[in-house]
This record gives sequence, structure tokens and C-alpha cells, in this order.
Amino acid sequence: MLRHSFVIPHSCFVIFPAPFPNEQAARAANGGGLPPDLSLITKARSYERGFPKFIFDFFTQFQEQGPNYVDAILQGFEDKPPPGVTIPQGSYYNKYFPGHAIKMPKPLSDGQVTALTDPNNEAFASHVSTRNINRPGWAYVDYEVEDGKRFSAEVIAVKLDGSKAVQRFAHKHSVFEGCYRCESHVAPSPDGRRILFASNWAEHCGTSCGSTSDIKDYLIDARGAKPVP
Repeated sequence: MLRHSFVIPHSCFVIFPAPFPNEQAARAANGGGLPPDLSLITKARSYERGFPKFIFDFFTQFQEQGPNYVDAILQGFEDKPPPGVTIPQGSYYNKYFPGHAIKMPKPLSDGQVTALTDPNNEAFASHVSTRNINRPGWAYVDYEVEDGKRFSAEVIAVKLDGSKAVQRFAHKHSVFEGCYRCESHVAPSPDGRRILFASNWAEHCGTSCGSTSDIKDYLIDARGAKPVP
């Protein structure tokens, strides 16, 4: 582990990696439909706000049409189409999608909970990041200090498929009660193999403990670790 700060190059947008190897595989997994590139989806889509809101938008320079479109699509799924509306086989009814027949299945369901880890005897998760866009399907988490509980004060990665697979990287050793800047705020690199977090290194560190006001950035370098699919 390195005790230093570093800067991650960035741009105004990030390219999301395609989840399928080719167009044929993408269509086969989505009822024949080709999923759009989500990198700039909020700029590529719009949402008609109708009269009289479009008049107000002219004066206020309303700029949220794309995000509103995405929000509407996510909330527009209904289990059954209204009377008189027929949806082709392999499609789903969405009251906000143009034409109402969408190939994407409903991604969110009320009351549906998928346990990502075993919640029995686990510490409380403090911060979660999915900045690892080139390693989709994983979330990076740092935990509160709860002595005797699993993941206490740890930095880990959790697989999002419900398999309960995790990667445990390090303990963060930070005392952050009443100190927002002392909270670790775990942040993975795009490929997920390097993880940045903050710490004052003043918790459970023996003779190497420092001052609670001495906050530094720490880098976990997992590039040499065995990759987990």
C-alpha cells in the first residue's frame, strides 16, 4: 500500500464498455433489440414536457430532458398493457416509451431485494462506489468500525449478481466520528484494480497510529492479485 496522493485523468464523459461481445449476442439477449450505447444516453434522448412547460423551458433553459427521459423509462413499466393495446412477443409494455413496446425487461421491481452479502454479523456499509466502469458487475464498499463483525473497517468489492462473492482488500484504520473528511469514501479506478481511500490512520494500528487530524490518501494496488471473474 502506498501512502500518497495521486490524480486520475478524466474527461467530460466516460465511455461505458459494451456488455456483449458483438451485435448478434446483444440482440440474442434482448429479444432481437439492439441496446443503445449508454455513454451519452442522456444527451441522445429527450422527453417531451408538453404545453405549457415547453414555454417555461425556453426562458429557463431547462437542461434535464435526457435524465427525465431515462427516469420516465425506468418508472414506466407496467405488468399488463391497457385494454386494446397489444404488445409483440418478446417485448414489454412501457407507458412512456415511444410506441410502448420495449425490448428491455423491467429492471426494477417494488419490494424485490437481492442480498449481495450475508447480512448476519456484518458491519454497517459506510460508502459504496461503482466508478469501476471497465469492471461492471462489482461495487466497492468501505465499512463502519464494528469490532467482532465481518468486514469491520474494511475495504472490499462485492459482486452484484447475488452470488455473495467478495474481494477483501484492506482495513482503513480511520477514526471519522464527527469528521467528514476522515471518512474513507472508497473510489476504485476504472478497471477496479486500484482503490483510493482516505484515512487518518488512527484506529486499531498499534504503535503506528497517527493524529486524527492528519488525513492522507491511501492507494490499494491490486494489479498483482488473481483476477476474480
